Amino acid sequence: MQLTKKNKILNNLYLAKIMGYSYHKELNIDENKINFNLPNNLDDINNIINNCTLCSFNNSSNSKILNSLNINNKILFISTFKLEKKDDIFELMLKNVLNLNINDVNILSLIKCDIQTQINSNEQISICKDYILKQIELLKPKLIVTLGDSYNHLLCNDINISKIRGNMLKYQNINLIPMYHPQILLRNPSLKKDTLLDLKKIKLIMETF
Repeated sequence: MQLTKKNKILNNLYLAKIMGYSYHKELNIDENKINFNLPNNLDDINNIINNCTLCSFNNSSNSKILNSLNINNKILFISTFKLEKKDDIFELMLKNVLNLNINDVNILSLIKCDIQTQINSNEQISICKDYILKQIELLKPKLIVTLGDSYNHLLCNDINISKIRGNMLKYQNINLIPMYHPQILLRNPSLKKDTLLDLKKIKLIMETF
């Protein structure tokens, strides 16, 4: 279609809108409501993620992040980007403080494309968010632990992690505790003391499961 013809069509549509014509009903958008139908099966969701092409990250990543999930695990850790299961600090935190191994917890990333550079990705997170909301719904964790700034995207607020870490919050009636990301502990070891306190709080909560 020629550009001139497209412009004429758009102009007619704008004029009709000005005169009060409505093309569709108003959308009521809820940030934490699933916006499209996803299957009630974790493996099927992983298959959809694996074939997802909804954002530009698909072109810059070599693979998707397909988390291995167990509905029997009661604690869910959420990270904005991929959290390596071989992360020594994370594994040590689980083992030494919580007496858990890596397979005793579920780990989800908000970004479903495995990208090398952690750039500003709010648009991609908004696209991937439906996936993680459905995964949380199916997993039904007793406790969610958000790492780094991932709580901002889940709870739709913009509070610095230093002001909110360790606090008991709620997400869909599920207890949620924000915590520093393990990677920041490598760059700032002084935060390990606060992280240890947060882990001890998590351990107390685990005793109520």
